[in-house]
Amino acid sequence: MVSTLNTSLAARKYCLLLRAMAVALVIPGMTTLHAATTTPLPSADRVVYLLQGFEWHERPSDLALLGEGVDRVLMEIVANPQWHGVIRFRALSSLRYYPNPEVARFLEDMIARDPDPDLLRRGLAAYAHAFGKNQPSKVAHLAEPLLTHENPHVRIQAANTLRTLPDDTLSPGVRQALGENTFGPASSPEPSVAH
Repeated sequence: MVSTLNTSLAARKYCLLLRAMAVALVIPGMTTLHAATTTPLPSADRVVYLLQGFEWHERPSDLALLGEGVDRVLMEIVANPQWHGVIRFRALSSLRYYPNPEVARFLEDMIARDPDPDLLRRGLAAYAHAFGKNQPSKVAHLAEPLLTHENPHVRIQAANTLRTLPDDTLSPGVRQALGENTFGPASSPEPSVAH
């Protein structure tokens, strides 16, 4: 009888403990589903670890393994000039795999501020990759003014970006200029071999 009483008391304590834990998980106004799926952002160190390396290759699947919020961490890295330039460039390039409104706003704002030409080129390339198929007119609107940028590499990136878009998204003057190839080569020509 004493062992049955101890077992019953232990089971009752266990049920009370489970009930207390369930109540602690439910925050007023929030369902248990939301409470259970809320995860913290991945640390910048974990993201930077994936961006490092002498022979680095973009691996969006590795970034996806870190969970939700990687795009926000990548944007923080890009915006922070204290990170090494190569890490910032790779973070910027990796934003191409996150075609969401926050990334679009971030890239549009960054390009509008006219940062360092290397950031500008990579930002435009990431924006075009992420949004060129679904929103080509926005990409064209962002890239066309860069055709007159003082840096020739930015102008070439803008021209190459615009060449990937449907003709109906380009203004007539830009369409004509791209046809005349006035902004630089779309690709480097093959050297001719003298026989």
